[in-house]
Amino acid sequence: MKHREQYGGCQDRVKKDPRPPDTFHQDYKLVHRLGKGAYAVVHSALHVHTMEVSAVKVMDLRENPNEGGGADSFKGLPDAKRLKGVEREVAMLRLVSNHQNVIGMLGLYVEDCIGYIVMEKCDSTLLMVLERAPQLTESVLRHCFFEGMLSGIQAIHSKCVAHRDIKPDNFLCRGPNNTVKLCDFGLASSTVEETAPPRLKGVYGTPPFMAPEMLRGEHYGMKIDVWSFGVIMFMLFFGKFPYKPAKQTGMAMKGAILAGEPAPTFQPVQSLAVSAGGEVVSKEAVELVRSLLSRDPSDRPNAAQVMSTQFFSTAAAAQKDEVSLRPALFAAKRIGGFDVHHTGKPAKSDLDVQLAWLQKEARHSIVPERCFDATSPDQLSAQLKQCSPRMPENHAR
Repeated sequence: MKHREQYGGCQDRVKKDPRPPDTFHQDYKLVHRLGKGAYAVVHSALHVHTMEVSAVKVMDLRENPNEGGGADSFKGLPDAKRLKGVEREVAMLRLVSNHQNVIGMLGLYVEDCIGYIVMEKCDSTLLMVLERAPQLTESVLRHCFFEGMLSGIQAIHSKCVAHRDIKPDNFLCRGPNNTVKLCDFGLASSTVEETAPPRLKGVYGTPPFMAPEMLRGEHYGMKIDVWSFGVIMFMLFFGKFPYKPAKQTGMAMKGAILAGEPAPTFQPVQSLAVSAGGEVVSKEAVELVRSLLSRDPSDRPNAAQVMSTQFFSTAAAAQKDEVSLRPALFAAKRIGGFDVHHTGKPAKSDLDVQLAWLQKEARHSIVPERCFDATSPDQLSAQLKQCSPRMPENHAR
């Protein structure tokens, strides 16, 4: 099964491709691995005809990816359920990816049991840019980060798309001005206008950022993303999550959010309180975050209403009058607010080996030259244990 689509809506970066469909590996040379999940890996990729660099999310579409099976298991038709998930993600990206604060989609390939979603490549994670910022104050967060994040959320909501996994790791930054981009639409779903009764259901996302109505098993709408955005603001202002369970587990966190206890205090962690010596953020900031974390979604503003609040319409205060929120960022890292990657050589999966083999067949250099004498994927897998593929870890997806 081979299928290819390309799109031209990413800020005029891509033109319609007049050539007959090629395979992904005829079109692209994989370069650096940028990230890895349970059933997918993200690489930077060089288009061999245009020489443009993109990011590609490569997905294992076999029915049972964790059971192995070697190269032959990738042949044939993909699992219907996994393919439907890819099609849903692509459908969401088609709707929303033509906005400056949303990741741009460039193309889709489905070849046997592997799917490839090609997207614009960003330069840094949100955490990287936050750590590099010369100053980290309320006004810097507002104008350099929160406005772009909220703009992306507002843009997808205008298309009746709920993201369902808003968290810091799903925002990347691109370009000289570090434009914030909302990414990873694997859990996104189309829904109805906010004036209509909510119809989405099911528990999705990352526990600390989940909205209470989702955990209560109710139908919900796009305001779950507003709650999640409120959790991000709370975390970067105060250095902790709004709800703090006794045990640091996903189940315990969901239970604390569901119970609503202990309630958020809107007070900073001790390290920030000591350095600040008083209020760490403005009353407008606290008032806004309090409204975003309203447990009743009918009391919670939508994304457009948030953008028109006094907090976002207020001119930036002078830097000398503001408290540094860097201790809050350090504390947020310690509690798991960001997925902090650890260096080290990751284990190779069947998907990694299959990608290396397909690149070898296309004579691309993801595989070292001394491994080109392999005559089968299994032999290549054995050789890769001794060879060191040129795939340096780079966590900016």
